[in-house]
Amino acid sequence: MRDSGSVDDNTRDNLSKAIAVMTAWHSGSELEHQQFTAQTANDMMDAGEGPLDLISGFITLTGWLLTRIESSTGTTPAATLQDIAWRMNTD
Repeated sequence: MRDSGSVDDNTRDNLSKAIAVMTAWHSGSELEHQQFTAQTANDMMDAGEGPLDLISGFITLTGWLLTRIESSTGTTPAATLQDIAWRMNTD
């Protein structure tokens, strides 16, 4: 399991951008959250290094979430990703 303790300022900023987008994704009605998510993502890509910062933030966020899933359920990150891939390919 990777250490998700302290982070540098750049990582913290990028992670904050990803969290802002996912918070927008989780809010409001379906139409509202789609529009709000798109606007929030566009705003985050206009700041700093743009898309690279946002992608970096999402990678960090994903790693932290996979670690939390493992801590909560005992399911390894690899197993979680395999399950998602399987579900994606069976729909």
